[in-house]
Amino acid sequence: MGCSTAYFVKQRAPGADICVIEPDPTYEFASTLRASGGARVLFSCPENIEMTKWSIEFIRRFPEAMAVGDRQAPVDWVEGGYLFIVPPAAMTMLEANYETQRRHGCVVELLSPAQLKERFPSMRVDDLGGRVHSP
Repeated sequence: MGCSTAYFVKQRAPGADICVIEPDPTYEFASTLRASGGARVLFSCPENIEMTKWSIEFIRRFPEAMAVGDRQAPVDWVEGGYLFIVPPAAMTMLEANYETQRRHGCVVELLSPAQLKERFPSMRVDDLGGRVHSP
């Protein structure tokens, strides 16, 4: 968080003096290198959707944005997508979230159990209400 905060403060205030205190100056054992996770837009809250969309775009251009001279900073970003599957009782909520995501420009698809089975033949779908997929 410290380096990220320092970067964005410096972007907004180029003349600011900034110091990041890190116990491991090599960053070999820093938590950032140990982080794993993803960025998804499958939220119900518009603010979370917009923050994630911004983050994904930043990550996509990270190698160039963080380049030093002609040496880029690769992060091995892989966009694998997210899949939310719900039981029948949760379909109303899933559909409402889907509509919110669409209104905010997300690429999402709402599929029935039959469509899910067609896409993933090995999946048991008889107890599912549906799913939302974001590639």
